[in-house]
Amino acid sequence: FGSCSPIHPSFYHAAEESGGQLFFVPPADAYEIAGVIDFTSGGSAVDVLSIAGDLAPGATSFDVPIDSTMTRATFSVSGAEDVLVTRPDGSAVVPGDLGVSAIELSSVRIYTIDSPDPGTWSVTIGAGAGRFSLSVLGDSPFAVTALDFVETRGRPQHEGDFPLPGEPSP
Repeated sequence: FGSCSPIHPSFYHAAEESGGQLFFVPPADAYEIAGVIDFTSGGSAVDVLSIAGDLAPGATSFDVPIDSTMTRATFSVSGAEDVLVTRPDGSAVVPGDLGVSAIELSSVRIYTIDSPDPGTWSVTIGAGAGRFSLSVLGDSPFAVTALDFVETRGRPQHEGDFPLPGEPSP
């Protein structure tokens, strides 16, 4: 709050590398920061999508897959004022809709949807200049906790998948 100088690039880097998100909030919106923390933490949250970059001269859309195991989805955009979240049926998410909680600050938009419909959702970020970040979290009992590269080995009719003894070759 209250910084009169540009944000140091190391803050962007730390947020992007850790799956975090920078929120640019003026002092007048400081009281809302507790709501931001509530919306983006807790539960059995799994990362669905995380993107950071520069705003484009035109609107940019991102597809977001939501599956039937998700009981809640949180769409969080920082650094952009013009944000549209669209359901799989093409209808826009609007604050005040049944099952929708929203925080809309000067350059932060967070929408939490209870019982989201499965399918491909869309987040459209309007034109602008500067950095933005988009994070989508879902509450789900399923999460990828490990990933191994495997190869099929074994004698005929008794093959199986075994971890590679190192990194896969290109």
